[in-house]
Amino acid sequence: MIAALAQSGTGVISTQVLQEFYVTVTRTLGVAPLAAKRVLSFWDALIVAAAASSGCVIVYSENLNPGRTIQGVRIENPLG
Repeated sequence: MIAALAQSGTGVISTQVLQEFYVTVTRTLGVAPLAAKRVLSFWDALIVAAAASSGCVIVYSENLNPGRTIQGVRIENPLG
């Protein structure tokens, strides 16, 4: 089901869910942080896709590459 949503570009996921996923897999399940980050790259892409489909023009993120524009959405680092 999740793969179908990702492939069709219709899936949306909140940042809170991503944070809970990261905490659960790293603290509870003992997954190495770098391994969890590789999985989150997919979820980062969903954030950009959700922003684009919602008409957003900017996504603020510490994790994505600032200055890039993807699907019409500019990535900016809120701390930089």
